[in-house]
Formats: sequence, structure tokens, C-alpha cells
Amino acid sequence: MVKSKFGRINREHDETFITKKIDTQMKDGFIKLKLGSHVIVHGFDENNKEIIENIITDEYSEKLVAINRIKSIGEKFVLTDYVDGRWIYWEYEGSFQSLEENLKRCVE
Repeated sequence: MVKSKFGRINREHDETFITKKIDTQMKDGFIKLKLGSHVIVHGFDENNKEIIENIITDEYSEKLVAINRIKSIGEKFVLTDYVDGRWIYWEYEGSFQSLEENLKRCVE
């Protein structure tokens, strides 16, 4: 069961956010992830503040995610792009190391 509350995510000051660049020309494929609660960044308002939507789920569900949509991986979140220039921060099940190893296997 996921018991998280999202606040504003500050990417520049979050020390746990570790960026991993994926070379999408290596392999266009999919990775199976267990994803839960997430934040959708819809854009910015007239004061340049993020317009966000918090989605809280009770459990994780399996999803196939296109590798070329993954922008970065942190210790708690996977950042993916979405339609119309939106971004989604997904909470994922498992450790950073296991996700990193799984991703490496998918792009080899």
C-alpha cells in the first residue's frame, strides 16, 4: 500500500534526485515497472509556477513504459514525458539499484 503525500517537487534542491541519461538510440523498447502515486506537471501559470496534479493510489500496478520516455530516475521517482509537453513523476516499487540494473539489461 502506498502512503505518500506529494508536495511541490523541487528538482534543483532534491539531493536524492539522481539524473540518469538514457541514450534512446541504443534501443527503443519497453521496461516493466511497478508504479504507484504520481505527480503530473501540466505546465506553468502566468507567474511561472508549476501547475501540478497529485494522483494518490493505494497500490502499485505494473506498466510497460517506453524507455525513450524515461528522462531521469531518482531514489523515489521515475520522471517520464507525457502528452502535450507534460511530465509525470512516478513513485516506483523497488530499489534504485534494481531499477538501474533492469534498465541496463533492457538497453544492452
